[in-house]
Amino acid sequence: MNKPIYQSLPLAFLIIFLYVSSSSAHDKPKDDPPSSSLQDLKGCFPKVYAFGDSDTDTGNAPLLGTHFQGGQTYNISGTIPSRLVIDFLCAALALPPPPPFMKGLSGNSNSGINFAISGSTSFSADIFGKNLTSLFWKGVPVNYKTQIDWLNKYLNQAKGNGAKGTEGKADMANALFWIGQMGVSDYTSAQGIAYADFWNAYLEIATNPKKYGIEEPFKACCGSGEGQFNFNKNKMCGSSGTSVCKDPSKYVNFDGCHLTEAMHKHLADMFLHQGFCQPSFDELVKSKKGV
Repeated sequence: MNKPIYQSLPLAFLIIFLYVSSSSAHDKPKDDPPSSSLQDLKGCFPKVYAFGDSDTDTGNAPLLGTHFQGGQTYNISGTIPSRLVIDFLCAALALPPPPPFMKGLSGNSNSGINFAISGSTSFSADIFGKNLTSLFWKGVPVNYKTQIDWLNKYLNQAKGNGAKGTEGKADMANALFWIGQMGVSDYTSAQGIAYADFWNAYLEIATNPKKYGIEEPFKACCGSGEGQFNFNKNKMCGSSGTSVCKDPSKYVNFDGCHLTEAMHKHLADMFLHQGFCQPSFDELVKSKKGV
């Protein structure tokens, strides 16, 4: 049996978006100020390929017709535009955000592809059922295997459009891979990898909200008005009886499950310029350039 195309590609540069608990958080000393970076990132990577869930998905879930739609990017009402960390990352690289795979692209995207799917799990729903673990969101049909299958399909489409094997490999080798909420296989042991320290970046903002223009670090911006945190899992943002706050930029949390655009912007800056990537994003760029 021939192995999928993606297994033979030199995935040279990846950035892993890690979510860790406080007990296993980055051991960087709290009194160690984050290092600033003024490096111009424009043109460092020609394309970005993104994987993940609602913190990265910019349109696949609604195009699939699933009910799980993350945060503001495609809020149920469809009236609140927003950007995620992946959008700010691409802006720093002077690239348009990679379009969602479900838009039906033919394998020749100029900026990469976004394979992320809101509500995506690491394992199939069957595995959760066999282990007597119920999913919070019902009817979620996809997991990370779906995204890998999409990648292989995309590469086959590119090959069918005339891209030669060496050209395809070179294209992927020069691209940046943003992988959200999943681990890295042993196949990447010799690659350039940067770990984005989500926990400490989030903690920095949550413990110093005024420094970042945040007035409400815990309460959701959009909800039914119930409880201390404006959150009811049976009455999510966009459903009848819910409302959106006047200024989401003053909030950390948008709907009780997803961060606001302002928070995504702060996190992107921390990952790219404030020392919350290990090694730094600058080092990743220098490695790619052979500096």
